[in-house]
Amino acid sequence: MGQIREMMGVCPQDNVLFDKLSVKEHLVIFGGLRGLTGQPLEDAVRQMLHDVDLVEQEDSRAINLSGGQKRKLCLGMAMIGDPKVLLLDEPTSGMDPYSRSVSLLFFLFFSFCSFLSVLLSVLPVFSV
Repeated sequence: MGQIREMMGVCPQDNVLFDKLSVKEHLVIFGGLRGLTGQPLEDAVRQMLHDVDLVEQEDSRAINLSGGQKRKLCLGMAMIGDPKVLLLDEPTSGMDPYSRSVSLLFFLFFSFCSFLSVLLSVLPVFSV
């Protein structure tokens, strides 16, 4: 089971967050589940905060984040520790259009550079 946790990242459709934990604490916990400790864990948390654009919110509690920021945190929790498989269910729902497009480009770049398999579920968006 430990090997599966280390190689798989999951971002469910609903935000699964602990209201009283900070952004950084969430990433530390999930990095630890992926087998990271010490300096590699600190480095991975710092990099993920930057990658999902939550550096300024690192000490904010999850309950105080906007909907889009909560989605970014959930994505960071799924991607920390370089998983080999990512399961993403509606990962950009609730994000503003700019963050949504940046996140989708990041997934593509991340998957091509990391020998990563990504299963992405999104709803089509139509303009009227």
